[in-house]
Amino acid sequence: MENKQIKISGDTPNDATIFTACDSIYFNKYVHGFSNSIAKLKSKNLHIHLINPSKTDIDIVSEIKLDFKKISNKDLTCSYEEVHINENAIVNKVYYASSRYLVQEFFTISKCLIVDIDSIFLKNFEFPLEDLGF
Repeated sequence: MENKQIKISGDTPNDATIFTACDSIYFNKYVHGFSNSIAKLKSKNLHIHLINPSKTDIDIVSEIKLDFKKISNKDLTCSYEEVHINENAIVNKVYYASSRYLVQEFFTISKCLIVDIDSIFLKNFEFPLEDLGF
């Protein structure tokens, strides 16, 4: 898929953050458990990047932000991307799987943990001191 210019709108992630990107299907399936598990850490910002969100998705983001703030001392931010998706299902899967690495570079984040939205955090952690951690 050729994408010469990515246009992003919405929030800018905070200082150190947990970062994910997904489409509407994954967002609706996993966002509640994912965001709640991070909110319970009480010490980590969360940023969700949505690809081609629906109006309903954006409404859900507003609700999730309020729920997150009730539990956590940190913030949930969200950005949006409108992109023409190819007819080829394999190309689409590749874009969805790699988009969180592509769009993260558009934000100035001091520390960033890039994860899948179907992740659940069970214990708190410290961001690594090194420039790159796996």
